[in-house]
Amino acid sequence: MLVDAELTADVVIDNSGVGGVINFASDVNGDGAGPWNLDLLSGTGTITISGTVGNTAALNTLDINATGGNRQIILNDIGDGNPAYGVVGSSNIGNASTTSIELRGTTYSMGASAGETTTFDAAGNIIIGDIAGASTTTFTSNEADFVFGSAVVTAQT
Repeated sequence: MLVDAELTADVVIDNSGVGGVINFASDVNGDGAGPWNLDLLSGTGTITISGTVGNTAALNTLDINATGGNRQIILNDIGDGNPAYGVVGSSNIGNASTTSIELRGTTYSMGASAGETTTFDAAGNIIIGDIAGASTTTFTSNEADFVFGSAVVTAQT
């Protein structure tokens, strides 16, 4: 049985020195007392979050290889409408050296406040939509911005 990860404080996982893979096989949530920040740095390792981020308690920020790292990032859903947002603050997913970002889920609910920005950036493609192409992908915010950096954005069909 997979157990969800629950943040009870700000968390930094930094495998960049060894190029290690970071893999969350289930959901990643705050504990309700936060919101907390989650920073993931992998160097040359792939980062995967297979579950939903913030589906029971939102995170404050989600930064994934924001300051370095050059491998693929794979994300399922962020938020599920309950709470309204999976991540409430500004976040940075990838950087100009990230090989690609795959947004495999259907819900990306981020930026609960006006003026917050979520940036997705990669040297390669940003692929949006589930691999089977069976569902619509929705980005939701409260007057916050979604910015797709220098990458080519490709919608799965």
